Amino acid sequence: QVFINLISNARKYCDAERPELTIKVRRKGSRIEVDFIDNGSGIAKKSQSLIFEKFARLTDTSRAGGAGLGLAICREIMANLGGS
Repeated sequence: QVFINLISNARKYCDAERPELTIKVRRKGSRIEVDFIDNGSGIAKKSQSLIFEKFARLTDTSRAGGAGLGLAICREIMANLGGS
């Protein structure tokens, strides 16, 4: 579910002319790190803490749809699994 939400989020909000998503996986000791990297313009520093809050929206809701729960759900699932 986390991967689905992150890929969906990148697809909806990447503002690049030709959107691309790279997924990098690496082992760090007993843990696995996974990065989802798109080629969009990114999120302003001041907004980065907001995107994981329930119902948070940084863009026009009519453009992308959804309820603003995707990243909050990801954070909650990862916390329940002992990740971040």
